[in-house]
Amino acid sequence: MTTIVAGHFQLQSSAENAMAALGAAGFDQAHLASFYVSPAGQHDLTPVGGDEVASAGMESAATGAVSGATLGGAIGTAMGLATMDEFGASAAFVAGGVGAYVGSLLGAVGNMHDKRGSQADGARAADLRRRSGMQVAALAPGLAEQESAVSILRSHGATDIEKPEGSIVAGDWLDFDPLSPLRRIPV
Repeated sequence: MTTIVAGHFQLQSSAENAMAALGAAGFDQAHLASFYVSPAGQHDLTPVGGDEVASAGMESAATGAVSGATLGGAIGTAMGLATMDEFGASAAFVAGGVGAYVGSLLGAVGNMHDKRGSQADGARAADLRRRSGMQVAALAPGLAEQESAVSILRSHGATDIEKPEGSIVAGDWLDFDPLSPLRRIPV
């Protein structure tokens, strides 16, 4: 693997201009890549689509559903038994079922947790994710090439410029992972 210099563009025309400038500066066209990065959640990395097999925080939802159904069912049955004289014997069963259903729903939702932590932690994690938009990347094995690529990308309005390792062959960044953490270079 070799060092790649990559930058984010909001406009396709800006990305195209940066690609042309990199080519004019002597970068081999086969070692340049330009492509669109989809929004998070839409990268279609799993067989059923999306980025991950399971939603974050869902691990404990089943436990909450069971305990909520038990508690809700017990409360519903007790309420049904208390009103059995007015509504008949079936009221206890109906109230128990409704209580179990509502309890399972509230228990599942109440037991889901976001593993990212606090809002500040979530903001930091979002700051490390790639934004959707155009990505321009250049294979830059030497320090002089890296500095030149960074300068060209900056001069064309690139943001989130980074230097990951990877392979660009025939204009395709073969090992690009949209979910890998963004490692911006210092401004």
